[in-house]
Amino acid sequence: MNVAKQKSTLWIVGLIVFSTGILTAVLAYYRDAEKMITIGISRWGSNPEFGRSLEGFKEGLAEQGYIDGKNVQFIVKNSETDPVKQRELIALFIEQKVDLIYSLTTPGTIIAKELTSNMKSPIPVVFSICTYPVESGLIQSLKSSGNHLVGTRNYVPPSKQYYAFEELYPQTKSLAVVRRKG
Repeated sequence: MNVAKQKSTLWIVGLIVFSTGILTAVLAYYRDAEKMITIGISRWGSNPEFGRSLEGFKEGLAEQGYIDGKNVQFIVKNSETDPVKQRELIALFIEQKVDLIYSLTTPGTIIAKELTSNMKSPIPVVFSICTYPVESGLIQSLKSSGNHLVGTRNYVPPSKQYYAFEELYPQTKSLAVVRRKG
């Protein structure tokens, strides 16, 4: 593996470790207090990818000792990509005083950020399935969010995707990549 590949791999691993570290620290506070924590989950839509992300989030929590019904409870809502409905469900999470919000997609997380930023003590927001969290204004940088949001970005530059593919399948002579518009 060349230096560029190593750096990109380390960068991605570092971002995941950083995000997991912050989430673990926030949740450790509640676990140590033996308090039932409530997590408001905003799915944004019914896409299977969103379901996989949610299951991975819950599995990660379980690995850290957060068991559904024992010391954590989830309020799962789905705005079905409707920004008005998303605003309503985030407002509901705020009203219910959830301990953490898990938000999927950039549009859904922008709304969660907007509504929670107005709070005296903003509810921590963990995001996933956000392609450009810095460019969209969710966070200040990939090294430090600068606010109460933390999460994972799902963008990997095509050049890095190609080199990873080439590493796995060196005999490939041609490769086509299909992306959605935008």
